[in-house]
Formats: sequence, C-alpha cells, structure tokens
Amino acid sequence: MFEKFVTAINFWEDLAEISRVLVKKKYIIPVFSVLEYGENALKKAAERYFEYNVLDVDEVITTAIHPSNVVFQHVEVPKVKNEKSLMNVANFKIATQFSLPPAEVIPSPLNSLKAIKNSVIPIFAVTRDRFLKNFLEKIKEVGFPEPDIVDINPLPILKLPPREIFAGSRILFSVDLDYSILYIIKDSEIIGINYIGEGFNAVIDHLTKPDDNKFDLLKKFLTSQAPPDTSLIEEASDHLSQTIGYQLRMYISNTFSSSPNTSISDEPYFDTVFVVAQSDLSTKIYVETFKRILGDEKNVLALPLRMDASPQFSYNVAGLLVRGGEILGKRKLAFKEESL
Repeated sequence: MFEKFVTAINFWEDLAEISRVLVKKKYIIPVFSVLEYGENALKKAAERYFEYNVLDVDEVITTAIHPSNVVFQHVEVPKVKNEKSLMNVANFKIATQFSLPPAEVIPSPLNSLKAIKNSVIPIFAVTRDRFLKNFLEKIKEVGFPEPDIVDINPLPILKLPPREIFAGSRILFSVDLDYSILYIIKDSEIIGINYIGEGFNAVIDHLTKPDDNKFDLLKKFLTSQAPPDTSLIEEASDHLSQTIGYQLRMYISNTFSSSPNTSISDEPYFDTVFVVAQSDLSTKIYVETFKRILGDEKNVLALPLRMDASPQFSYNVAGLLVRGGEILGKRKLAFKEESL
C-alpha cells in the first residue's frame, strides 16, 4: 500500500514551524505539527518533533528559503532546446551581471520552457551557493538529513489552488509575517513579480494589547483555519486600509511597469486580484482590505485552495507538504483528516 511520510521544515529568524504528514493513496493526512517562536526557535521545534516522531528511512524532507535571501531577476535568454541549455545560459549571464563566479550563483526558473520559447522573458530566483549551504547546515545541526526539496517561500502556495484558476490574466498578492509578493500571472505563467519587505507583522503589533501574548495572535495569523472573529477582521482591515492604501496601488503599477513582459497600459486587463496569506484569518483580513482599497477597480477574491480539511499549519508548509507528496507518486493530492 502506498504510505510514505513527508516532513516540512519552515523557519526564519525567531520562528520555526515543522509539520509531518502521512501520504496515503491520494490523501495527505496530518500527523504532527509544532510552531515555536523566540530565541533558538528551530532547535526547540526540532526537539519537540523528535520527542514524538522517528524519521522513516524513506522520509521526504522539504524546506524553503525566505525570499529576502533571493533575487528575482528577469533574464533575456536566446531560444534554447532544453532546460540544461537554459540553465547554462542563465547561470553565465546572471553570474556576469552580479560579478560572481558561475559556481557561486544558483538560478531557478519560475517559467516553463514552453513559455520561454513563446517569447516570455523568464524570471529566475537567484540564490548564492554560500547562503544555501549555510541554510542547509542549520537544518542538519538540529538532527534532520539534508532536505530532498528546497523551495522559496511563498512559491509552495502555488501548489494549493486548482491549476485552472490562473488561466487568463490574474494578479496574485501573497503575504506572510514580514514580506509580501505580488505576481502578475498570464495563462498560468508568472510574467512579473515584486518582492515587498512588509507583511502582517505590523498588523499584529497594532492588534496586540499590553496584556496580550503576541504569540497567540501570531499563531492565528499563521495557522488558524477556524471560523475567524469578524470584529478582529474589521479592526485589522480598518488599520491596513489606512496604512497601505496608496502603497498597494503603487506596488501594482510598479510591478507592471518593471516587467519586460508587461507595461502599465496592460493593468486594466488584469481585473482579478487573488489574495492569499498564511491562514484563513489572515487571508480574510487582506481580502477585506483590498476590497476597500480597490473598490470597483478590481475583482478581489481569496485564492481558492484544494484543502477540504483544516490542518493547523501555515499555507507555506501546506504547499511544501504537497511538493513532497508529489515526488512520491504522480497523483493529485488532497488533505484529509484521519486518525491513525
């Protein structure tokens, strides 16, 4: 019977999240999750994990890099026959642009070879080899083997919606604790991208009262899939509308004007904005905020996700777990609550 385990490790600075699932036939069944906050968060989360779990010999380990450690770069490349040729050309051009040895840069394309052949100027996520080695070493230091999959947040979330949702012309806004990513997507290809160094941390700080435990609210923003408090959504969206109203329009315009695949005149044709944060609560807050800011300019919707169950982990981690499950078998996977 097809049963394998996948563990996702998601950490940055003073926060760490480790979740484990059983992949059984076409289902992903959550079996364990831990979220730690503060000093030595990754070490504490790993200790908690190994207190209740023993790694399977064939366990798939997945992780993701924080996007602040990545450069998203459009790179013009000639038409190539295969992905190997594409990577050779991109590696040389990117290394030259950053005045680095080719061995020091790791480019990952965000576009398909088919799109590139059809004249899309591709976007590459560029990571330095030295950083990646240090990042993986931190994971091994707390007792895990080197991961099988290393992604870049919040890209794993793109594994969660139905594929057909990005047909046509779409804008996607993805927000996390301390950053946001704005994508321009056409016919399921990312043709523009904008990293924004602001997330919902400021909202949490605004909502946290002097006697509150900030971590309790942080967990809700990251992992809560329970029906959210409408008064909390109202207060948070009020605050956000006042603080990011002008910036949101500016972010959208800048993303269109800075991509070689689009111009500012294309923006009206992208009339649907999908929004996704890290939980049901934080997504609803940003959907409500964007509706207030954009009014009738755009159709604002929560990004639909293939998650019938309500696992208590972030959407970044959910996407990493799907990625891990996919390499165990070519099948569509769905989250399912089941007691073992």
